Amino acid sequence: MSGFGAKGYKARLYVEDELTAEYLKELFVFDSGSVEVKVAGCVHAVKGIVAFERKHGSVNAYGLIDKDFGRDNHDKWHEEGTKVFCGTCHELENYLLDA
Repeated sequence: MSGFGAKGYKARLYVEDELTAEYLKELFVFDSGSVEVKVAGCVHAVKGIVAFERKHGSVNAYGLIDKDFGRDNHDKWHEEGTKVFCGTCHELENYLLDA
């Protein structure tokens, strides 16, 4: 996850629930604690917290949300303006079934 967050600052990745946070912490080793995974509670909270932090100057706030019954934004993940990432699976836990 190089380049995730501004140089020298810890990135915050907001997720919907504790289970997702635990999976991410177990599956990925973030170098030197460069990414802090935080639970927001729901998709609306993830989007709201990221928007609030960005509006108030935090360049290191990101979100990762479930697709649920909506549309993913996987094709926009490489774009500079994308700060909340929505995967292609209904629930993020579904990626574990594919592994």
